[in-house]
Amino acid sequence: MDDKVARAERTLSLLTTTFLANTEAVKANISLVLDTVLSQNLFAYIDATGVSVETAKRYTSAVQKWQARINSLVTGKTSETRMAGVLLVKHTALQSPQLLSENVAKWTTSLLGVLGKAEVMPVLIATLQTLLAFIDAVRDVPMFYRDIISAQVPRMNQAILAMVDKNPDLMSQVLEVLDRSATWFPTLFRPSIDKAEALCLRLLDGSDMRNSPELCEQAAKCLAALSLAGGKITAEERWFQCAQQAMGTIQQCIDHMMCTGSDAGEPAQQFALPLLADDFAVSIPQAADRISAMTEVLIALLTQPTHVDIPVPVDGILGIASRLAMVPVRAGSSKNARSEYDLIPLLTPQIQRASIRIMAVLAIALGSHMQPYLSAVARA
Repeated sequence: MDDKVARAERTLSLLTTTFLANTEAVKANISLVLDTVLSQNLFAYIDATGVSVETAKRYTSAVQKWQARINSLVTGKTSETRMAGVLLVKHTALQSPQLLSENVAKWTTSLLGVLGKAEVMPVLIATLQTLLAFIDAVRDVPMFYRDIISAQVPRMNQAILAMVDKNPDLMSQVLEVLDRSATWFPTLFRPSIDKAEALCLRLLDGSDMRNSPELCEQAAKCLAALSLAGGKITAEERWFQCAQQAMGTIQQCIDHMMCTGSDAGEPAQQFALPLLADDFAVSIPQAADRISAMTEVLIALLTQPTHVDIPVPVDGILGIASRLAMVPVRAGSSKNARSEYDLIPLLTPQIQRASIRIMAVLAIALGSHMQPYLSAVARA
């Protein structure tokens, strides 16, 4: 054991004093340092037994110098040193639960500081991934809840929402972190719900559906996670409201495409989205894309694991799927002479695909509880 600890001590000392000695050394050697950390279990001997006192002291000193060096790199003057610091902090923490528990408060604060400054994209992405790894590692450990989770998660949510407008290319990473945060800590997410929901809806108005379908799917999943965070109303009420707004938005798009008003006596609940274009030739494809985006929302709501019993509006969901399936039929039999109606047959695959996906996911979500509704599905 003494030999293994001594070898780890020598390796850590060499990495710290030579390969990470200064900015130029960091630039030249970061790949080698990362490979060494990942391939050798250098932090496995903290508080190890069967080690001589002298060897243990040297090893402890080497670990402390390593921590001091990577901490200074996180707040370094160049983006290269900060990138190195973030990556080394992450892999040190993942290799050693003890070092993570001793340093997680300081490391999290330093990483949040990186998010609050003007920074290059790779550093921001690495920082977000590291924060997510930290929160995941400690989220089920009660001793960390007050000092780490309760104190830092709300700050993290606010910092991420504040930075996304300045860094729109980070949208995918931001949505991932917000989704996980809302899922893992719903009560702590409540102060940020409104801003996060507005961010998701910016991507779900249909304008990004063709160019960034994966991003729209992420936004829908994040919105579904937000629906279970509760807030001024319960999680059950918020989920139901979100489903009603998605269906209401789809119905409004159908009405627009068919130049009709809603059959219901009162306007259906809808998300607050930008108005469709005045030009009918532009707004019909817009409406179809918005239907696709709202379909992603319904699918995300139906597939999102819940911690409470949810009253699923099965009749309403089947009704909206049926109305979607009938859009091409209604357009084909319409006596409306507007030439823009010729666009609808071109959009038929997109519209009917939305209908089929909604019914398929509903069937999977309900399982055997779907049997009473099979006749309605057959009619659709």
